[in-house]
Amino acid sequence: GSLPVLAERGYVSFQAGKHWEGSFRDAGFDEGMVKAQVRMAGAWSMHELIRHSMDPVYDFIDHHPRDRPFFLWFAPLLPHLPHNAPERYRQEYADVPGRLGKYYASISWFDDGVASLIEHIRQRGLDGRTLYVLVADNGWDPSFGAGSDPELGGAKGKKSLYELGFRTPVILCWRDGIQPEPLRSELVSFSDVYATLLDYAGAGLPPGRLGHSLRP
Repeated sequence: GSLPVLAERGYVSFQAGKHWEGSFRDAGFDEGMVKAQVRMAGAWSMHELIRHSMDPVYDFIDHHPRDRPFFLWFAPLLPHLPHNAPERYRQEYADVPGRLGKYYASISWFDDGVASLIEHIRQRGLDGRTLYVLVADNGWDPSFGAGSDPELGGAKGKKSLYELGFRTPVILCWRDGIQPEPLRSELVSFSDVYATLLDYAGAGLPPGRLGHSLRP
């Protein structure tokens, strides 16, 4: 079935990339890349966006009529481990020591993947009608020690009470729909992102669900 609240507004939905909730159908998406229960990172290898392919996302965007709104869950496993960006990205940070340079290279690889998605949407003439929302998982901090495995040490940062452990950005951008505003520092949660998406789609928050719209 569809994501019911958005489906009532005519939206079709697609799950792309990292997804912890089993099949895309289990989470209510119309279409998706994960078709069975997967729990381990290795099981995502054939589904990893940017690292391997962007074709499933482009195909979804292209085979729907331009007047049909869509919700795209776009979750590349980047800049997550392994930090194995191609050489062209690693060369940009050749002067940065050790694993930190590899991490920065993975971020640049992610940035290029997002840029290619935005460009594809622009080529379809949909940019002015598209709300982009960027949220981040808890952060990898390369300053944390790793014991015997120097590549894994940064993951300990997300279990701490330092900034990267719990304070991450929420960025909303809509060329024709949101005026740029200065940085805000109020405490919000992902439940508020959910409420905000529904608000911009013209739908109300279902009874019993937490969250407050961040609009405008």
